[in-house]
Amino acid sequence: MDEDPRSCDDMNTSEDDDYCGSDGDTSEDSSEDDTDDEGEDGHHVDDGMIRYALNRVIADDGSLSCPPLSNEIGNDDFFDEEAAGIDGAPVGVREFVVPSAVFMELNSAAMQPLNEHAMIPSRSLWNEASEFEKGMRFMCKVDIQHAVKIYSIKGHRRFVVTHSTPDVWIVRCKKYLDGCTWRLRCSRRKSHGMFEISTYAGPHTCIYAKLSKDHAHLDSTVICREVENVVRRDPSTSVPVLHQMIKDKFSYDVHYKKVWLGKKKAIAKVFGDWAESYKMLPRWMTALQESNPGTRVEWRHGEPNANNEVVFKWVFWAFAPSIAGFRHCRPMIQIDGTFLYGKYKQKLLIATVVDSNNHVFPLAFAIVDEESRDSWGWFMACLRHHVTDRDGVCVISDRHPGILLAMNDPRNGWTNERAQHRFCLRHICSNFNMRFGSKELKDLVYIAGAQHQPRKFKAAMKELHQLNPECIAWFTDLDRAQWTNAYDKGYRYGWMTTNLAGIKFDLLR
Repeated sequence: MDEDPRSCDDMNTSEDDDYCGSDGDTSEDSSEDDTDDEGEDGHHVDDGMIRYALNRVIADDGSLSCPPLSNEIGNDDFFDEEAAGIDGAPVGVREFVVPSAVFMELNSAAMQPLNEHAMIPSRSLWNEASEFEKGMRFMCKVDIQHAVKIYSIKGHRRFVVTHSTPDVWIVRCKKYLDGCTWRLRCSRRKSHGMFEISTYAGPHTCIYAKLSKDHAHLDSTVICREVENVVRRDPSTSVPVLHQMIKDKFSYDVHYKKVWLGKKKAIAKVFGDWAESYKMLPRWMTALQESNPGTRVEWRHGEPNANNEVVFKWVFWAFAPSIAGFRHCRPMIQIDGTFLYGKYKQKLLIATVVDSNNHVFPLAFAIVDEESRDSWGWFMACLRHHVTDRDGVCVISDRHPGILLAMNDPRNGWTNERAQHRFCLRHICSNFNMRFGSKELKDLVYIAGAQHQPRKFKAAMKELHQLNPECIAWFTDLDRAQWTNAYDKGYRYGWMTTNLAGIKFDLLR
């Protein structure tokens, strides 16, 4: 459909008005000779001198530099606004050409035309409660687009784009052909590089009832900007929470997928694109080693792809302060794994220890594709090679098959001759509950495992037998030294679970 002529004819304004004057001025009052003008009091005013002084006042980028005129300053040097870090006039104030110090000796009548000429129109910043106006500036095209969308959403209106290029954006009301005259034109100004509203006819003259539960302009891009700070503080904030936040602000019940896409865009904006982040990983690890001498990093790569590109598989790292600090900690390591949230469903393996103040002390990390015999074996071998060669270290973990196989593999250096393997009591109780489905029995198992004295352990197990005789057989294949405190011989220093590693996972998420 042909565009309504009003959308272009009414908006055919210059993309870059020259507010400071131009050598190509075609005014009929301009004089073509080079003679000096004479004021009423007989002083001669050199037009070239005025132009030279004015150009000195106006910075190269078109901004206004105001020279200090205070009597406390004992020289006539021009004030360097850029060097002083001043951004210009306050928001909402019109800027006028300000004469430099050399003009103070000139005829005031000759200066009058300059003082009456506004160099830059109003540049008040837009906010969600205000109306647009000509001269408003936005840092980029995306900012003006977002502002118009918010304006339309809150006013229950819609707009259509009639013209869009990298430097020009023109929109009008969707009911423009029905008589609403609302329209807006903005363009990038060469003088300051920002987008500026050059034509605006508003507010709307149409009447729009609230559209529906949703709004066409409340898209994932708008939602991205609205939830960006929330995602920055807590990337694990759920989509339903963000959905309710959008609903409370705009009174629109947008589709769940819009919010999901908005959160996805916000995460990419704050933390970077997933693929690009993995590409940056080698450089990040190199920088980590250069800035923290002694930090150890080891890579494992897969087979090259069809383009002969190296394919990332696993990476292990341990910070130098952690390696040095472990020498002063209890010889006890807790290991566990957790999912990584994002596009690539990989796993984070982590080893933590406990310092003398009973605080969590991170020891080593690894990113792997899955928890398996190979990945856990590689992680434990890296611990032996890069972190500690101390014998007699106690390792506390769950009973993941990959961990059991890795601990029993002599190549990894964690067999019974060099280390002690203990199980997390919380995981033992969870596995027991999956089999028998009784919270009462589960709690009793934890009480039994946490007892310090063998007689108290036996008393708890006797009570467990009385409640359910069949459940005692479940413990037959478990070495009591691996899951109870009473028979541990002190290797686990009273620590019964790997919850400390779980606390670290919460911080990393």
